Formats: sequence, structure tokens, C-alpha cells
Amino acid sequence: PGAQYDALPGMAGFYQSLEERLAALPGVQSVGSVYGPPMSRGNMSGDVLIEGLPEPEPGEENSGNVHSTTPGYLATFGMTLLRGRWVEPHDVIDAPLVAVVSETFAQQNFPGEDAIGKRVYITASFGYGDDYRPIVGIVGDVQRTPPAAPVGDIEFPHAQFGPVNMTVNMRTAGLSPSLSDVQREVAALDPGVPVQRFESVTEALGREVAPTRFYLMMVATFAAVALLLAAVGLYGVVAYLMVQRTQEIGVRMALGAKQGQVVALVLGQGLRPTLLGLGVGLVLALALGRVAQSLLFQVSPSDPLVLAVVAAILLLVALLASFLPARRASRVDPVSALRAE
Repeated sequence: PGAQYDALPGMAGFYQSLEERLAALPGVQSVGSVYGPPMSRGNMSGDVLIEGLPEPEPGEENSGNVHSTTPGYLATFGMTLLRGRWVEPHDVIDAPLVAVVSETFAQQNFPGEDAIGKRVYITASFGYGDDYRPIVGIVGDVQRTPPAAPVGDIEFPHAQFGPVNMTVNMRTAGLSPSLSDVQREVAALDPGVPVQRFESVTEALGREVAPTRFYLMMVATFAAVALLLAAVGLYGVVAYLMVQRTQEIGVRMALGAKQGQVVALVLGQGLRPTLLGLGVGLVLALALGRVAQSLLFQVSPSDPLVLAVVAAILLLVALLASFLPARRASRVDPVSALRAE
């Protein structure tokens, strides 16, 4: 509660003590806290100002997501330290203010330069120690909220910034602590502080991507129904055409046509419009794919593998839909076919 923990030393002390207690539980390898963990939408953000440079013009600002972290967060989430150093225990409110940025943040704000040592400020920084901070480290990008592309992240030491509400993360091996274990350790520090949520990272990811998964399942269902209708329609058309050509097929077989030749004839009639449709569809997919590019994540609108797989599936469906009429046509009795009319 902010009314009780209204000073930064009290906030930082609580989380430091809690992490030490949780790290002592059986099966816990490391503990780290963060405001705005991966796969969550609880992020602070603002425009980036660089010391020594004028403020950017409206519309030209580079924004950044602000995360408050403790020293153990790097190891707990397995983040990659590219250069410099990470948040350390001595980064407290009385020490020089520091910041750690992501690779994308460094590329966006310092293209072609080394970001280490540059001093930055986030306009939306409403925590403690609100001032320009030197960059002391660069870490690899972290996927925050799918399916968005990585954005510029800046990490502040919690002991220099706050806030009062944080997500505490534990990396475990073997026996994992239970909710009652965590509640007991929290209550030992302050009985009035509740545990808001207790879940695994897998559960958090599932909760975050649930809406996207639902929409994709709906799209996949409609696509499967459309594919089934197309197959049934193609089968019906080819079968009807073969009925119309029964006498012709009988004449061909009476004149010596083999079953394989009849099958090839019918398959060709069924696959010819399919191949034409695939050609037109691929051209339209390449042209219209750029329109849907904003809806894709780490997938090219003209991905050759995706286009090839879709084309192969459609061709296979058309082949199966044409095979049964072709097989039936190849078994036509020439005498019966000639007597049909």
C-alpha cells in the first residue's frame, strides 16, 4: 500500500527482503522483480530526451518503455547482457542514477554510436530520481507483448525509481514453491500485503495470447470450412461433367483408350481450373500481402514457404476431389455407355 510505503527506501527494502526469503525456498534458483514483466501490458512509456541534443520536433520523437527492475531480474528471465553492466545492489537512491537499455532502444536513439555513457531522460518518468541518467549497459531485446515487434526498453534500478507495486519472479528447478509458501514469506514481512496473482510464465503467456489464439482458431475454422466447400464443389462439378461425357468416354474406351488415359483426361479437366486459380491467387496474395503486413509478426507477407504450403494443400484437395470421378469414369463399360443414348 502506497500510504504505508511512501518512501523509496521502504519500497526497496521490502522487495529486497522478500527476494532474499524467496531465494531460500527449496528449488528456487534466482529471484528478480520488475514493473511490467514480459507478456504483460503493465508498462510505463514516454518520449526519449538525450542530453546535449534539442528536443525532437512533434512527430519525430522516439518513445521508450520504462521498466523498474531489481538486480536478480537479469538472471531470472535469462536476459542477455550485450555490453556494459546490469543493475547492481549498490544502485540505490543515494548512488549515481543509472539506466540499462535494450538493443532496439540503443539502435533507435544512437544509430552508429555506442550508447554506453550517453545520458537519457524519459518524459513520462514519474518515479523517484527523476533526472538524466547515464546508460551503463545494453541487453538483448525482450518480447513484451505478442504479436508486437520489439520496442525500445529502458530499465531503471528499482531502488532508484520505485514504484510500490512490482511483479516478483522466481526461476525454479525441480521442486517449485507453492502459493502458500510465497504467502507465508510475504506475511512474515508484512501481513497486510496480499499476493495479487500467483502463476507460471507459461500460464501468463497463455492468458496474454488467449484473445489472439481465439481469433486465429476462428479464422482457421472458417478457412477449413471454405476449403471443404471448395473440395465438395469441385467434386460435384467434375462428377457432373463426367456423367455428361459418359458416352464420349465409352467411345474412347471402345476405340482402345486405356484406364490410365481416361483417368489422366478427367484429372486434367479437374486440375486445369485449379492451377489457373492458384496462379491468380498467388499473384493476388503477393499484391495484397503488404496490406496485411501490420497484422503479421516475424512473418513476411511474401513468405515462400507459406505460399508453397498453401498452394500444395489446395492442389492436393483438388487432386483428391477429381480422383474419385476419374476413377469412376475409368470403369465405364463401353457397351453400356454406347447404349445409354
